Amino acid sequence: MAAFLFVNAPPVLRHLGGKWAGPVQPFHSSDAYLQAVIGSGDASQKIIDLLVDLPKEKPLLIFVRERDSGSSLLGMTLAYLAWPRDVQMVIIPGTDCAEQLAAIAPGSVAALAFCDISPPSWVPLGIRLGAKGRLVRLLPLEPSK
Repeated sequence: MAAFLFVNAPPVLRHLGGKWAGPVQPFHSSDAYLQAVIGSGDASQKIIDLLVDLPKEKPLLIFVRERDSGSSLLGMTLAYLAWPRDVQMVIIPGTDCAEQLAAIAPGSVAALAFCDISPPSWVPLGIRLGAKGRLVRLLPLEPSK
């Protein structure tokens, strides 16, 4: 036991003297991740605020690239922040989602999220999600209740 403490105590004490992350705030981990991807602080709450007024009966469609962990992680983070809203993940085999978008009935979804996928040019701009991604709110056809 003495040998274990003798060998391990100096590195442990050295690390305890380092900088602490500070108090954990709501959305601490998702904000840290989104800060790195999007470059915007407090992004979790901003995304929640964007989605809160959308019609609850319409889902959020999240487009992610197949076999792309960065795209999938961003999509899952958005799905987490959208809770309890219905979310549908659409897996894109390449980088073009125009075919999948064409199959969606207009007015059937509340918003579209493109995770590390460039949306087609005819999709409204929305807000930036990293270098290529976008979150696009679609205007409801009738006033939300």
